[in-house]
Amino acid sequence: SGSSKETPDLLFRLGELYFEESRDYFFQANRKDDDLIRGLATKDVALQERAKKEKAALMVQRDANAKLAVNQYTQIVQKYRDYPRTDEVLFFLAHNLMDLNEEKKALIAYGKLVKDYPKSRFVPDAYLAFGEYYFNNSKGRRDWLLKALEAYKSAANYPESAIYGFALYKQGWCHFNLTDYARAMDLFKATVLYGEFTGSAALEKQGGAKGKNTLIREARNDYVRAYERAGLEPQGAKENFSTVASNPDDRFGMMELLASLYYDAGKDREAALAYSFLIKEKPLIAKTPDWQSRIVDCVL
Repeated sequence: SGSSKETPDLLFRLGELYFEESRDYFFQANRKDDDLIRGLATKDVALQERAKKEKAALMVQRDANAKLAVNQYTQIVQKYRDYPRTDEVLFFLAHNLMDLNEEKKALIAYGKLVKDYPKSRFVPDAYLAFGEYYFNNSKGRRDWLLKALEAYKSAANYPESAIYGFALYKQGWCHFNLTDYARAMDLFKATVLYGEFTGSAALEKQGGAKGKNTLIREARNDYVRAYERAGLEPQGAKENFSTVASNPDDRFGMMELLASLYYDAGKDREAALAYSFLIKEKPLIAKTPDWQSRIVDCVL
C-alpha cells in the first residue's frame, strides 16, 4: 500500500529475485549432465535415469521462477508506464520469455525496448536477440538470413557493447550461409582482430579471456572453412592465414584444418598438397604417418 513510486521498485526487485532463482536452477540442471555422462561412460543405467529425472525436475523449477519473474515485469510495463527503469524491465521480461521458449512475445518486448528507448544500454542486446531468432529459424531461407544479417549489423553499431565481437562473428555466418564466402572471411577476420586488440575491460564483460579466446578460435576455424568453400588454393594459404594468425602454432592448426576439409570434400589434389605442406613443416610429429597415408589415398 506504499506510494506508487515504491510499488514498481518492489516488483522490480521481486522480478530480479525470481530471475536469479531461475538462473540458479538452470545451472544446477546443467550440472546434472556431468552425472549423465558419467553414467553413460560406466554403463550405469540407474545413474543415467536419475540424472535425467533430476535435471527435468530442476528445469520445472527454473520455468516456474522464470514465469514468476515475467509476471512481475509484466505488471510494471502495464501499470507503471513512467517507471524510469522500464527499458531494463523490458529487457529482463524479454530475456525470461526467451528462456520459456515464448519467442514471439519476447520479440515484442525487445521491439518495444528498441522503439521506445533507443538510448538504452540494452538496445544492442535486443538487436542481437532479433538476429539470433531469425538466424536460428532461417533453415537456409535467404530472406530470413538477410533479416538476421540486418539485426546483427544493428547490434554491431555499438562498438562499446559487450556483444560487439559476437555480432561481427554472426554476420560472418550469415554471409557464409548466403554463400558469400569472401565477405564471410572478412567478418571472421574482423572478429579475430577485434578480439586480439580489444581492451581487457571490454573482454571481462564478454565472459573474460576465456570467452574471448573461444570466439577468436572459432572465428579462425570458420575463416578456414570459408577459405575452403571459396575454392581457394592451398599454395596461398600460409600467407593468407598469417593475416589472422600471427602465432605459427595457430597458423599450423589452421593449415591442418584446411587439409582435412579438402580431404572430406573429396578435393584430392588440394588435400595432397596441403598434407605435404604440413609434413614439410613438421616432419617429426606423431601425425605424419597418418598424413602420408592420406596423401597416398588422394593420389590413388
